[in-house]
Amino acid sequence: MDGLLSHGFRFFVLKSVQELIEFVGDGALKRSQIWETNMSPLLKVYPETYSALVKNLNTIETMNPADASLLPDLIKQLIPAMGTGKYLRALPLVGVDTKFLETYGFLITDILDKIHNNAVSNAGGLLKWLACIAKPTAWLTIRPLCEDTKVRIGGFPVLQLSRDVLKQQALPAKNILVIENMESGLGLPSLPDTIAIFGGGKNVAWMEAVWLKSKNVAYWGDIDTWGLSILSDVRSKLSTVEVLMMDQETLDEHKSRMVGERTSVNNLPKFLTDSEARIFSNLKNTDKFASRLEQERLSPDYIKSRLEAWIGIN
Repeated sequence: MDGLLSHGFRFFVLKSVQELIEFVGDGALKRSQIWETNMSPLLKVYPETYSALVKNLNTIETMNPADASLLPDLIKQLIPAMGTGKYLRALPLVGVDTKFLETYGFLITDILDKIHNNAVSNAGGLLKWLACIAKPTAWLTIRPLCEDTKVRIGGFPVLQLSRDVLKQQALPAKNILVIENMESGLGLPSLPDTIAIFGGGKNVAWMEAVWLKSKNVAYWGDIDTWGLSILSDVRSKLSTVEVLMMDQETLDEHKSRMVGERTSVNNLPKFLTDSEARIFSNLKNTDKFASRLEQERLSPDYIKSRLEAWIGIN
């Protein structure tokens, strides 16, 4: 055990489990026995991983000994890019469950870094080192608005897709209607050759999708500072998007239904038109009890007429 002084602080290099036990003292004997039991299986095969285990001592202490015994078998099997085209839970491991790998991901990353000279961290983490597909997140609801488009998506009246899938997979309709909120998406009227995507809120990164550029795309959200901020993000991804029912006419038509916005966006969003920017500024400076018009407060007949005008139904 070496004691070193650096910048006024003393730290110690503990070279073995025994040195660790001696350093902690007799009061931690029971804990040290757990450490030794759980560290021994891996250290017998990979003694160079000792510092990685010490770094994760809290995890080691809470591990079941049966789990600890799985570590060397797992580490032997993990090689770069073995998960290409697979999710982490689909790795072809033998004798070790993939939930174990997911549960102890930080520990396993540190162990592999010691063995592979920091290759895992340099690759951007365990998932990237294994070349696994990231677990789907940020789900959006997909709803065909006519029978023809329903048939084209397998007959499903509604389904959910992650933003990563949506970014890659084109939907089979000429008109794509993106809606901020779930309830408004569920209340949409029938429209020919149209699929609605809704419930994502601020989740609009997927709208960079190349396939959207060949579609007739419209966006509709709440008229408040947050809704206009999301609209700005949408336009930054797809400049050709048509904006529906987020204008002064809609505000004037439903003025009596406005409510207060609890907190507002501070700065003017970058990608608003001049008229949208005026609405944004007016909402910030208006009566705090009437600075927000929710999508759900628009009359169904008004919504229907505006949507039909968008796709050219007279």
